[in-house]
Amino acid sequence: MGHTRGFIRERECGLWLKRHLLSPSFDCSAFFEIVLSSRHLTKTPWVIGVCQQCQNRWKINLLLSEARAFLAEEDVTSCCQTLIEAMGIIRATSLSAKEDRVLSLLEQCQRLEPGNTEVRRLETLFSSQSA
Repeated sequence: MGHTRGFIRERECGLWLKRHLLSPSFDCSAFFEIVLSSRHLTKTPWVIGVCQQCQNRWKINLLLSEARAFLAEEDVTSCCQTLIEAMGIIRATSLSAKEDRVLSLLEQCQRLEPGNTEVRRLETLFSSQSA
């Protein structure tokens, strides 16, 4: 949907959101643009829920970026601590698609420091899920 300035009718907003809301590539900034164009939408409970979901996605992405930075510096402990924090949000919000990124970083940490205490904690999180 092309984004135009001005008022977007609530019906159009609702249709767009229903189509795109569940997509893993949901564009939170486009969502906010649409919501802000309608003063009525900003007060509905489901919009507030979507805003919280967007905030969770942003926080997860930020934590994953921080973890990659720690890993680039070979700070395995900080990387795993950051990934553990991200996993808490991922599991609480059912954004399981992000777990693959965490697992990929965990595998890199395992290669660098297989005996690291935080690596073991993160491994436990994954093994407890598959058990």
